Amino acid sequence: MSTQTPDAAAGDPITITYQTGADTIASITKKIELLVVACDPRNLIGICDYEKPERDVFDKLVNFTYHTSLLRVKGGPQSEYAVIFSPETMDRMNGQVYVFRNETVKTFGFAAANAMAENLVTVYQVNEIPWSAREFEEVLKQQLATIEWWPYGRTYGQDYEITDTVTTPYFDHFTIDDLAKGKDHTLPWQFLDLQGKRKTIYAHASACFESVLQCWQYANMLLDPNNNFGVKLPERRDAPIVILGAGASGVLFANRLRDLNYTNVEILEVTDRSDGKIHTIVKDDPHPPGHNEPTYCELGCCYLSPAYDDLVTYLTPFLLGNERIPLATGADADRFRGIVTTGQFNGWEPPVPYLMNFGQYVLQKTKYELGYAADYSDWKIKAEMFLALETYNLQYPTFMGDTVPMPPQQPNNFDQLGLKTFHQFLADNYLLALVGPLQYGYSVQGYGALNDISAYYGLMWIPPTVINGMICGSLCGTPVVTAWSKGWGDIWEQMKAGMKITYNVTTTKITRPPA
Repeated sequence: MSTQTPDAAAGDPITITYQTGADTIASITKKIELLVVACDPRNLIGICDYEKPERDVFDKLVNFTYHTSLLRVKGGPQSEYAVIFSPETMDRMNGQVYVFRNETVKTFGFAAANAMAENLVTVYQVNEIPWSAREFEEVLKQQLATIEWWPYGRTYGQDYEITDTVTTPYFDHFTIDDLAKGKDHTLPWQFLDLQGKRKTIYAHASACFESVLQCWQYANMLLDPNNNFGVKLPERRDAPIVILGAGASGVLFANRLRDLNYTNVEILEVTDRSDGKIHTIVKDDPHPPGHNEPTYCELGCCYLSPAYDDLVTYLTPFLLGNERIPLATGADADRFRGIVTTGQFNGWEPPVPYLMNFGQYVLQKTKYELGYAADYSDWKIKAEMFLALETYNLQYPTFMGDTVPMPPQQPNNFDQLGLKTFHQFLADNYLLALVGPLQYGYSVQGYGALNDISAYYGLMWIPPTVINGMICGSLCGTPVVTAWSKGWGDIWEQMKAGMKITYNVTTTKITRPPA
């Protein structure tokens, strides 16, 4: 069904009432033809006239709390790795530091960073429950004073200082228990069934998956005229449209409407900034001798994988002066990622070093998961990994189909997908050889532990293009993880040009026509 039909703007309009800025007395009321909810839909409970099917879905959403801190640390790298990740800490999801990334090394390389008096380092924490910035900061300072794998100074105010922080609700999703309760219709597709009803589109990441990539893919899926999701855009290109939320999903959806020549689109944002979870912090110093270029530090969206290639092509008009770059090349590639082995090889003899190169870790973790001894042949274990990779690639379409980012209908085999943890799915399908690379490729993003999160989300984030790159990156030394030379924030600044965005908006009432 086409997304643009003659009767798309027919019937009663939506009425939206809101206040702006410090004006809490005067209200603005508008009649609009389409509402795009690009904020967390739970934020509109009590404001929007939700009906029971909507509340039944939104009430089941849960989320983590994510906290990132940018630190200015004394001295150049005191570690052989620019990124260190602790899978065991991530699995606990209790607010502890589980990964850091040296932004100075990312920008200038190890040799230059080593010669500098100060470096910039981004530190990541995640909690399964709501937490305040103060609670995260207290744990951060306690941990940096004690954890073995933190290679920089340990005294706050002397060896390092916190320059910027971001605390945000993160990764709205459904639990395995809730996914298991619907035999005939499970929650992701109940959410999809809401699309287009009462002239409302839900474009927020909660409808599919957290990342910019999936938000873009989901919008494309909804607006594809060959799909039949009940989404109808107004026939008139000057019809008034309001998007709630100027985060990544809101700005991307506004740009898709601009692609379709809609000219009367306004984004209403509750805060004083746009871009949502994209936080590119630009620091003019420190920099090595002979350089004066800034360092682009990502406290939100950061990496790209080969799965982003189509999105990168779409973003081409907004990449002026911004290039896709590998995180490390040459001799630095092997030094970029280190993995903390604590809790990953219980009972294995001989004990492994507490910190390993990513490629070495993947080999040893695969041996451990498959029940081999530490001295089992590396060549044979690589062969088993490539066999598991081929199996993953062949099985993937039978579970997820070929529509991104999610199957348009509930798969017949969803009990093997949504009702199992990602780790259990790997075990049941003879794919445990992939646990090592997936720990980094999935969990390091803050999307949950392999032993806790539904396989449905794991497969959505890890299509064959991603897992193929992970294996090549870990076993062949091929750099597959990339970033932007001027950060994600620069892309959004270019994309927002010409858009109408109103900030500091408090929406007080939304009334929609009946279904």
